[in-house]
Amino acid sequence: MDFLVKIFKALANEHRIQLLRLLLGGEEKEISELAHKLSLPYKTVARNLKILEQTNLVNSRRSLRDVV
Repeated sequence: MDFLVKIFKALANEHRIQLLRLLLGGEEKEISELAHKLSLPYKTVARNLKILEQTNLVNSRRSLRDVV
């Protein structure tokens, strides 16, 4: 039950919904690209992606330049 609460909390944020929409195609995107498309600071996007990753709504990997 706690896991469902975490998922619903993750989906309750407009920025995270926008991020999911951008990532729906399944293509890897760099945080800087997502931040630019959403007109949000890099740090805000990174924080929100981490929350989505903790609920298994997105996967990420580190590259030399960025987290994708």
